[in-house]
Amino acid sequence: MKPKSNKKPGKPLVLRFVTSNPHKVEEAQNILKGYGIKLIQKDVNCDEIRAEDVSQVAYACAMLVSKKFKGNFVLEDSGLFVKALNGFPGVYSKVAYGKIGTGGILRLMRGCSDRSAQFRCSVALMLGGRMRVITGICNGTITHAAKGKGGFGYDPVFKPHGSKKTFAEDLVYKSRVSHRSRAFRVLGRLLAKKR
Repeated sequence: MKPKSNKKPGKPLVLRFVTSNPHKVEEAQNILKGYGIKLIQKDVNCDEIRAEDVSQVAYACAMLVSKKFKGNFVLEDSGLFVKALNGFPGVYSKVAYGKIGTGGILRLMRGCSDRSAQFRCSVALMLGGRMRVITGICNGTITHAAKGKGGFGYDPVFKPHGSKKTFAEDLVYKSRVSHRSRAFRVLGRLLAKKR
């Protein structure tokens, strides 16, 4: 006879999401709720390293956070990589947005015929003392003008492939194809298998 399990069916897996950005938590939670995962925002200071890619930043930051916080958590780093700007703002997207915003990116892109860009998101999961980094990518183009009021960050100037609208104009499409959506869906499937 099998012993009775104390686990309640349908009880969500609770993870701390280490970020100071509530928009990221809301976006990730909308994706992960379908996998039975509940996110709780936790603000832990993390000095980001200088690196070439968001996956390196996410990994290094997760290692630092794990020394301050002894629990299961996720964190993510994301960036907009513009081909004509040699990948700028890339890992400096947050800083660049704070300094020049979307208008600054559009000014830097004046006269550029190649407007291809990609959003990258790397999610670091620390679960049971083990870490895994998952990356999601969304390819698209930089528009000639900011369009739309939804989303946040560079959403008004990024038009994903397969759409005539920017992320800021079509949040439903963004929720399906964004870099963050792709990374967190992989995370959701991974955690669903472990439950």
